Amino acid sequence: MERPSYTPPPTPAPATQMPSTPGFVRYNPYSHLAYNNYRLGGNPGTNSQVTISLVKKNKNI
Repeated sequence: MERPSYTPPPTPAPATQMPSTPGFVRYNPYSHLAYNNYRLGGNPGTNSQVTISLVKKNKNI
């Protein structure tokens, strides 16, 4: 009835190899940078697409 100790939960293994984590992490900073650039009135050339999306959302609100 006792559980064997040779069956630990493989949580850290798949979490580190999951490609979803790096993708999401990469998308977060991009959005933040674009929002900061737009708010500061910087050069929205690098994040033109994201800036446009933010402007459209702001106009809607």
